[in-house]
Amino acid sequence: MKRIVEVYSVNEVVHYSMFLVVKSGSVTKKDLQVAQDLLDTLIAHKDSCVGMAANMIGVRKRIIVFDNEGTYMIMFNPEIIKKSGPYDTEEGSSLKRLSMHMKIE
Repeated sequence: MKRIVEVYSVNEVVHYSMFLVVKSGSVTKKDLQVAQDLLDTLIAHKDSCVGMAANMIGVRKRIIVFDNEGTYMIMFNPEIIKKSGPYDTEEGSSLKRLSMHMKIE
């Protein structure tokens, strides 16, 4: 009988701001494991974070994960299609207070 074991990959969170501002590349099917690793990392940090981008775990791909009122969501290649007014950020903030409209295909 085969034993099924769930393997979680929780990555270290990148805090180096110069890495975080570099433009990320498009996602392909080969990047599905990155999405899972990102989700596992978000879940491990759920007490202090509601959303993360792949660059926060050292991967320059356009993937974001977030907690949408108790349901974890993953977005591949999201695009901001509308914004209004300036957004004031605090040191160390991520998607905690960000409100945006995205094109989802």
